[in-house]
Amino acid sequence: MLKLSNILLSLASLMLVVGCSEGDAFKGGDKEKKKVRDFAEGSDAIVDSNEADSDAPIARAIYNVVVKANTGLELCNGVAVVLLKSGGGLNPTGKLNCLIMGEVDLAKMFSVGDQPQLQSEDLSRYPRWGKVVREQNPLQPVKGHPVFTPPRPSQLGPIIQDSRDFDGFIFKEQSMARGISKEGQPFQSHGTWFMQVHETGSSVMPDGYTGPLQFNDIMKWEIKAAGFEGLAKSEVKGFESMTIWYNVRPISVPKVVIKSKLADIMQGSLASVSDLIFSGATITLNLREHQPL
Repeated sequence: MLKLSNILLSLASLMLVVGCSEGDAFKGGDKEKKKVRDFAEGSDAIVDSNEADSDAPIARAIYNVVVKANTGLELCNGVAVVLLKSGGGLNPTGKLNCLIMGEVDLAKMFSVGDQPQLQSEDLSRYPRWGKVVREQNPLQPVKGHPVFTPPRPSQLGPIIQDSRDFDGFIFKEQSMARGISKEGQPFQSHGTWFMQVHETGSSVMPDGYTGPLQFNDIMKWEIKAAGFEGLAKSEVKGFESMTIWYNVRPISVPKVVIKSKLADIMQGSLASVSDLIFSGATITLNLREHQPL
């Protein structure tokens, strides 16, 4: 399994809102409609469910990507072009130029391959409904896709109308994962999820951004996991921690910082060699351009 597929899952979900203005985040028309849960207001809202448009591109973002070792040495740099689709799909393209591994194709790194069938669950019965968004579980654990109880948290939101609602927000939850070992045997593992909002109402200007947007309504938050022995990092979340700078108005994700080991996010023995030499890495994504489609 290629391992970068989980790293920007939260970013993909956040960007789903970026392609819509605040006024038409939920909009209807003459097409078939269905009711969904509006997390921000706790009421029913109407969204378009026309299948022909369910995977239409809605936003395009360009990020400058820099990978640095914990020593500060720059290991990789490049540009990621992220095309978000209305169904939540994330299609990054671009290349990283790496000191040891040479050229890395982002499209291949983010490829998720075959996905398991997901079960239908009422996620509203879990704590912090309306503030913590959770991922659906597979029907059964398979290699690379464990089942988490409760379902693993993914992000905050998904629609954040006032960052002050999250002032001082801290989320800590014990979790159990049922996975499949390298030998193909089922096993259980326990761990803890942490989510924390570090600041609200602050400002940030991503390095390299020259566009017209001002990012003066930032909510900076972090997600990380501990424990889950026996599961690869790529099966848990794909990183040790991820910090997101989310701008409430205008809605955008100007910056993301991910801490991980290269072997947890990249294929190949060279990534493992790099970890032995540099003991981990920090991946920084700075927004360079954003275009609603």
